[in-house]
Amino acid sequence: MCYIQTRLGQFEVDLATKLGSVGDVSSRLELKESLDCRPFRWFVERVAAPVLPGVEGSLGAGELYNPSTGLCLDKGDRVDMIGSPVDLLHCHNLAGNQYWYLGPAGHLMRDYTCLGVLPSGPHSGRVGIMHCGEVGTWEHRREDLTLRYSLSGRCMAFVPGPGDQDRPSPSPSPSPPPPPPPVLVTRECLGVGEEGQETQQFVFSRYNPGGLSLEELGQPVMSMGAQLQQRRKEEEEEERKMQENVEVEEYPSEEAVEESDDDDDDAPEEELFEDSEVVEDDGEVGDE
Repeated sequence: MCYIQTRLGQFEVDLATKLGSVGDVSSRLELKESLDCRPFRWFVERVAAPVLPGVEGSLGAGELYNPSTGLCLDKGDRVDMIGSPVDLLHCHNLAGNQYWYLGPAGHLMRDYTCLGVLPSGPHSGRVGIMHCGEVGTWEHRREDLTLRYSLSGRCMAFVPGPGDQDRPSPSPSPSPPPPPPPVLVTRECLGVGEEGQETQQFVFSRYNPGGLSLEELGQPVMSMGAQLQQRRKEEEEEERKMQENVEVEEYPSEEAVEESDDDDDDAPEEELFEDSEVVEDDGEVGDE
């Protein structure tokens, strides 16, 4: 069930909410007990583990995103995707194509395929989907958040997408088309603080250098997509409040104007002449 928790719906939602009501299963539980069935954990550890080596014991799992842009690695892992480059897109907080494992052996994978550097073809040199038997391994370094590829010693990095000259000409539009998304490649690794090092930083939603247990994989976590959504809501609320304050300052309410007038009317008459000069009865000027 912990495996289902990690791959089904939003990361920060608990499993019971994700699954919803399943009705009365007491008869099935009685049957399970009478047949002395093994627990599901036994199936995951003994049967599924050799087929899905990236589940329990993974060093990292979940979204894999770049902190400076908030973009997530995104790609399907069907066999027909082999040879396709991985995308770097907005985090959607729904797992699916944005759920990755860094397995105990260092393979960066989804369910059936792995990430490597495409050796040939139109996307040569880009990080893409490959057969797990044909790729190197990745080492995630916590001190600088880099992912280093064993076959080259270079780091995963993103670079600007192809320019407009490499794309079909858009139809006439009053506004320019949005820039293409960045692409994933490998580059010489940069040290912390070096210019451009932020393009080589990647973070997992869940990470444990000692290996993630099934329980850790099943714990709800605030994903990058959810963090960005929350941040946008907070920024919109802050902007709304600032706009309201500006409107109040520029256009005070009628009640505020009347209050200000009443305060002036109530001021003692002597205060209006304090420290001023007055004309005495004899026509000379003096201090009151």
